[in-house]
Amino acid sequence: MKSPPFSSADQAPSAPTVSITNTPTTTDDAEWDHLIAASPCGNVFLRSDWLRMLCETSSDTLRILRLTARDGQGRLRGGWAIPYREQGGCRFSHGFDFFYCGPLLAPDLIAPTVHRISERQHLLRELADAAASATDVVVAEAHPRFQDARAFLYQGWQVAPEYTHLWDLRDPEAILRTMNREKRREIRRAQERLNLAREDADDRTLGSFITLYRATMSRFSWYPTPRWETVLRQRITWMRARERCRLYAARTKQGELLAAVLVLLSHEDETAYLWRMGNDPAAREAGAIPALYWHAALDVGGPAAPVRFVNFGGSPQPPLGQFKDYLGATPTLHFRLIHRRESARLRLWQWREAARDRARRLLGGNPALIQLYRRLAGPT
Repeated sequence: MKSPPFSSADQAPSAPTVSITNTPTTTDDAEWDHLIAASPCGNVFLRSDWLRMLCETSSDTLRILRLTARDGQGRLRGGWAIPYREQGGCRFSHGFDFFYCGPLLAPDLIAPTVHRISERQHLLRELADAAASATDVVVAEAHPRFQDARAFLYQGWQVAPEYTHLWDLRDPEAILRTMNREKRREIRRAQERLNLAREDADDRTLGSFITLYRATMSRFSWYPTPRWETVLRQRITWMRARERCRLYAARTKQGELLAAVLVLLSHEDETAYLWRMGNDPAAREAGAIPALYWHAALDVGGPAAPVRFVNFGGSPQPPLGQFKDYLGATPTLHFRLIHRRESARLRLWQWREAARDRARRLLGGNPALIQLYRRLAGPT
């Protein structure tokens, strides 16, 4: 009889060992994806096929450091997939193109009980050490269900608190009762005055969305490059073919696009993620954004849908956090795990990153420079 993929709670834990592979391999993909589906910290973005898609569509050389932790009987107990790049001899993982890419634990290890705490702490310390020895920089956001980050603190990592916002779609009426009264009125008015619908992300519609998104991001002095647009289109095409990405739009009765949002569906953690949002300045006055979010939530979270939660993502500015509070979303704590190995290479990489960030902000705030950049860059 084949042994179960995860140790059961009545078996004595044994010290796990960590093995390292630099890129996803096909030999253990099924077992890895089984861990993703079973772990409370798992999500669709960490599946082996998604990780390969990230590498294949990346605008530069992206690789995956995939750590796996097994018990003495060889069973997979945890793991960590860290996308990284190399520059000037520095191996860095700074952010993630989707949402959470923190450590994964078998279901019985994540439970808040004392029975497995020793095994959990040992496994996480080993993962932290393995990641630190293989990289110069790691900045990774852990899933909100990952709540015990002490092992990373003990191993010298920085653990920073972050907040996202969640709607629990199991009781939509409770969300409406919690929602700010004015936001409820905005949603009702927008439902009467606008057309809110899921749209096919064909070339024309996607082009309109990207134009709107560019204009939105320019208000934050950020300029998406032509290569960024190519990568985005490739990834949306890939995700739509697997029914894991949807586009929702708010239009006037005359068909003018006011706002649109790309939603990612992660059945693994029963969550819909609000990924990319573009909006016209007139959308705020029309109440299009809260109405669009609400329409998308009700569409993805029907009675028979495998989605129970909507995740709004982080709020780097206080007004964004307040906006989500007013929508009745629950502020939810999660952790950012940070490792930096101080060296001359790291300081050079940090200088390059800061220079690139300044250049992007300069482009975003100067239309003339954007046109010059496009001419110099040539066709994508």
